[in-house]
Amino acid sequence: MNDWLRQTATQHAQQNLTRTYVAVDDGEPARLLGYYALAATRLLFAGISERRAGQDVSAVLLTRLAVDRHVVRQGLGGYLLRHALHVVRDASLRTDVQCVLANATSSSAADFYQHFGFEALATDRRRLILPMRSMDAVCQHVRGFEPI
Repeated sequence: MNDWLRQTATQHAQQNLTRTYVAVDDGEPARLLGYYALAATRLLFAGISERRAGQDVSAVLLTRLAVDRHVVRQGLGGYLLRHALHVVRDASLRTDVQCVLANATSSSAADFYQHFGFEALATDRRRLILPMRSMDAVCQHVRGFEPI
C-alpha cells in the first residue's frame, strides 16, 4: 500500500494523471489507514449498450482503493468509496462525467463494489461501472452517506 503512494502517487499527481486522497489516524497522523486515487478517462460503449455502441463517454476511474490490513472490515473501505463517490458527484456538477469505473483486483473486490451498486461489465466481470444517473439512488441507500 505505501509503496504505490511513495513511488507512483506523487509522480501521477505531478503529471496530472490522478488525484489521491488519504485517510490517516487522528491520534497518530503519520499512520496511513487507507487511500484512493481518481483519474479522468473515457469509456467506449462497445458491447455495453447497443443504442450507444461505438460512442464513448467521459468517466472517472477509481484507479486505486486500499486499506491498511490492520483496519480491514472496519468500514474504512466503504467510507473511502463513499468519499470518492461524493468527490465525483461534486465534479459532475461542474463538468461532463457520465459514470464511475472501478477495476477489481479480485472477485472479493468485485463483490465489494457490487455491494455499493456498481455493475460488472459483460465483457469483463472485474471491470465495474456506476452510471451517474444511479449514483444518487445508490448513495441514499448506503448507510452513513452524507457529503464530506
